[in-house]
Amino acid sequence: MSDTPTPPNASDGGDDERISVEPIQLQDEMERSFLDYAMSVIMARALPDVRDGLKPVHRRIIWDMEEQGFRPNRPHVKSARVTGDTMAKFHPHGDSAIYDALVRMAQPFSLRHPLIDFHGNYGSPDFGAAASRYTECRLDPLAMHLLADIDEDTVEMVRNYDDTRDEPTVLPSRFPNLLVNGSQGIAVGMATNIPPHNLGEVIDATIHLIDHPEATPDDLMQFVKGPDFPTGGYILGRAGMMDAYRTGRGSIKMRAKASIEETKRGGFQIVVTELPYQTSCSPIARRIQELVDTGELDGIADVNDGSAGGKTSLVISLKRDANANVVLNNLFKLTQLQTSFGVNMVALVEGVPRTLNLVDALAGYVRHQVDVITRRTEHRLSEAKRRLHIYEGRFKALNVIDAIIALIRASDDQTTARAGLMAAPFEFTELQANDILEMRLGQLTRLSRIDIETEIASLKVSINEPQGILNIITPTVQLPVWAAGPSLALVVIMIYGVWTFFGFNTVIFLAGLGNIPKEMYEAASIDGAGRWPQFRHITLPLLSPTIYFLTLYSVIGTFKAFNHIYVLRTGAALGTTDTASVVIFQTFQRDTRYGYASALAILLLLVIIMLTVVNNRIAARRVHYG
Repeated sequence: MSDTPTPPNASDGGDDERISVEPIQLQDEMERSFLDYAMSVIMARALPDVRDGLKPVHRRIIWDMEEQGFRPNRPHVKSARVTGDTMAKFHPHGDSAIYDALVRMAQPFSLRHPLIDFHGNYGSPDFGAAASRYTECRLDPLAMHLLADIDEDTVEMVRNYDDTRDEPTVLPSRFPNLLVNGSQGIAVGMATNIPPHNLGEVIDATIHLIDHPEATPDDLMQFVKGPDFPTGGYILGRAGMMDAYRTGRGSIKMRAKASIEETKRGGFQIVVTELPYQTSCSPIARRIQELVDTGELDGIADVNDGSAGGKTSLVISLKRDANANVVLNNLFKLTQLQTSFGVNMVALVEGVPRTLNLVDALAGYVRHQVDVITRRTEHRLSEAKRRLHIYEGRFKALNVIDAIIALIRASDDQTTARAGLMAAPFEFTELQANDILEMRLGQLTRLSRIDIETEIASLKVSINEPQGILNIITPTVQLPVWAAGPSLALVVIMIYGVWTFFGFNTVIFLAGLGNIPKEMYEAASIDGAGRWPQFRHITLPLLSPTIYFLTLYSVIGTFKAFNHIYVLRTGAALGTTDTASVVIFQTFQRDTRYGYASALAILLLLVIIMLTVVNNRIAARRVHYG
């Protein structure tokens, strides 16, 4: 007999309710499931965000440590505590993956500027870190700049996986972390490999981009000279870097820093003190030994790995008859003392994976900072207005304090007292009423009245600053006056396009001038198409150059106008309002010619159209009356 239970059926008198089984095609289910998996890996696992340069696991670790208070001014805590708390609250994946991500943010040979201050063995390129129960960690001071002003509603918060608490979708990130520390990840069908860079160079390039939004990758390469690998070494040539910065893809050749030294016994040895990024001494030493044993590499007597304390020291002793330069060149050719870094700058831009060049990467960060500054300013303005509203209620209450005390004493409960304060004759708002009910009797003194008046005056002044910033960086900024010329010119160009496509008589009819009988048009037009011979032979030679001139200046002028607004917004939002204002003023002086030229072209075009209308009406009458 089989132990497998059989489902009940109707003949058994069982329940009529059945488990619904829907037949589906295996191919359809595989496609749908694989697509869901691929999107999950791309969006929530493997690729960094262009705004803060972090993957979700790194962002959640930093946020969890901030939430628990593991800041630079606090003692270190066990790494297992951070790993477990992050897994329980925000990242429901394996604890080993979370700990590996935590350790990598602390390794000075992985990140150019580590984000985690670590106590214990964080490993090396040759071996892994100690177990999480032995190591300790806290946030590095630099990581606090990623979290700066996060408590002022600078980024969007969403609910976590079990809907119990909030987590940020992105960190404010007051420095371009994507380029500074780089990123690596393998998704489904795509991968990213971004090298680390020098913090000062990247910030200089960002400032230049803010001041010059039209900058090209070549312009920014004046500031970003190339990757700044934490392990040192040399970069051979600039072609690979230039391709990477211009297109987002390229191959950068790296070479170890090696020197030929003479020993005390008169021999020579090769000493390697810096290695290419993501290589280590032990594999290179083993590789050299293999090449010597197989006879592929001659002239080497011994290899010693003396690396310790974070310093690289690989000593290669040579035979007496060996040519040191030849051996060194062979080592570069046959080992990882010379290797390549394949740049593939892929990151999420508004939730979509994109291949970014140098300008794209920094422009995405600048846009994020504009949004952060806007939200922070709006929050500060809202808080200032809220405090002003409360203090205005307190000042009003002090003038009628006896009546308020009588009302409160006569009320049955706090809800009744609140309703009385919000009704006539007091008419306080709910916020003011709650504040009055919580106010201490000690705040009713004359000195407190003076303090309230001083605070109200101070709040009114403090509101002006955030309001002024918002007036610059919010969409209320208007296009310059001369931009109306290019905008109107584009409309006229579209009218001309309809004119030339459908025929002159159609346009005249649509304009309300179609009071000429149809037979007049057919008699005077070419092939009955309604295109007047007078129009084609008399006005077209004058109209065509005008249209070309109008198109050129209108397109250029429109782009210039929007460029001014972008400069104004980004410059003001990032604290360079003076620079942005100078740029705007100078550009207005220089580019008003586009507006004047467009206006002149429109005027000339309208004159030609009027002459055409008059000319063709006269011609139509001649045809009609013979």
